[in-house]
Amino acid sequence: MYSTVSGPMHPPLAFGYCRKSTTGQREESIEAQQRAIVAYAAAMGYQLVHIYKDHGNSGRSGERPEFQQMLQDAVPAGVQFIIVHKLDRFFRNAERQTLIEAQLRRQGIRVLSASEHFDDTPQGQFMRNITKAINQWYSANLATEVMKGMRENAMGARNTGGPPPLGYAVDKTTGKFVLQPTEAAAVQMIFRMYRQGCGYTEIIDALNAAGHVTRRGRPFGKNSLYDILRNEKYTGTYVWNRLAPADPDGRTNRRNLKPRSEWVCVEGGMPQIITPEEFKEVQAEMNNRKHRSAAYTAKAFYLLSGLVYCGGCGGSMSGEAHRYKSHGKPVEYRYYTCSAKKRLHADGEHARPVPAASLEGAVVDYLQRVIFNPANMDTLCAALLQSMEPDPRHTDLAADLKRQAAEVQLKIDRIYAAIEKGLDPSSAIERINTLQQQRLALLAKATDLDMTDDVAKINIDQLREVWSRIQLKDMEPVQLRAVIREMVHKIIVFDDGPGGFRVRIILNPGHVAPANIPENVETSSISELQDFSTNGGRGLPLP
Repeated sequence: MYSTVSGPMHPPLAFGYCRKSTTGQREESIEAQQRAIVAYAAAMGYQLVHIYKDHGNSGRSGERPEFQQMLQDAVPAGVQFIIVHKLDRFFRNAERQTLIEAQLRRQGIRVLSASEHFDDTPQGQFMRNITKAINQWYSANLATEVMKGMRENAMGARNTGGPPPLGYAVDKTTGKFVLQPTEAAAVQMIFRMYRQGCGYTEIIDALNAAGHVTRRGRPFGKNSLYDILRNEKYTGTYVWNRLAPADPDGRTNRRNLKPRSEWVCVEGGMPQIITPEEFKEVQAEMNNRKHRSAAYTAKAFYLLSGLVYCGGCGGSMSGEAHRYKSHGKPVEYRYYTCSAKKRLHADGEHARPVPAASLEGAVVDYLQRVIFNPANMDTLCAALLQSMEPDPRHTDLAADLKRQAAEVQLKIDRIYAAIEKGLDPSSAIERINTLQQQRLALLAKATDLDMTDDVAKINIDQLREVWSRIQLKDMEPVQLRAVIREMVHKIIVFDDGPGGFRVRIILNPGHVAPANIPENVETSSISELQDFSTNGGRGLPLP
């Protein structure tokens, strides 16, 4: 991000960092912190490269965008110091602050306070650590005080901040929750359909058909349904303090809950949308479904994962397994399903789910029959050997590239020498960066040529023997998937309705193949439940 030069002929480089919380406590403004940092840098003779500013971020968390950007930029910019107005602007968690400061010190960067002067003596370090501990205590104490105020609001069943759940609004005068009728109807529909045995897909389709959307105006997804179905507030019981504390980086997991004994629950504290009995019935069913799905622990394997695309919308098609019981035994059916249709349940041009076994069989059959065809073996083996032959010109070309890189390095050295004699560094920075990029590019090309010539020689008879034994269908699934990925760029599925499907196979442009093998082939129409090698499996060249 920053290109700077630091050395004996110019001042050390430094970043500044300012932070202001949103909790309302007395804090110096960003502007006041910035003035103190600028004055300190000038007094110490440091060149201030940039000042990073975080507005409305807690010092207990490292998840601050400008703070993280500063840590990423510090080493490339060559700074030696990071200046803050006070240490509590850097971090209010003593343990995290000590760890980050240690990491920075290993990279030659020190954190300095413009208003708290600690030297490097044992006494100075002791005072610095004491200050960190005080800052952490202050932050924890402040959080406790804030929680007290929030608890008082919670005991009165008032909103403690943040958006209300779907189905509710907040009365600006009282701070209490009131019904939002349209959204409440959507919540009732979700609970009613789930109790009737409907799955998430059916519920989402019904919500979309009725014109319901989430609080953000978006179509419902499976995660939003889960949160609604687990929210006890809809029974009329106000609930607060459910979530477990954030981790050291300030991240929370909405499904990681505290013990119920720590919750604040106020029965009748909210307008009721569903009955407690309905809520209990749904919770029992959700738990039962979770246990039922866990009975099928084997994860389905998809040979063409990441390669299949919908010919209707252009989106990816991902693997999806449907599991049932037949005569008391679990049965699994695998499909490739259009991800856009599955996720949003939107109307439009989307291919229907395609049986995975049929599609995979068609692709393997095509590759075995065309690429590994005995008639093509000699041509393919010769092409492979030719591609592996070292080029006698590579040695001379690599040496020439290395010579050019050395000449570029001499130019860089001359510029640094001129800077030491008084040349303004700012006028030379861009040129140095350009030359460095040229040098690295030249060396990278030379290395590629050297590696190419290191490829081991192989006898054509050995290669022909190996090639003749290749049977894709006998390979282990993981190995077979790797082979397919090497050869196939994309597989596009077109839904022809009652006529079945067409499949377009696009080979990787870098694959080794005779000229008579097209890189883009399409099957004829095939029946939905029949094997895709129907009709002889012949791929028809595209027009």
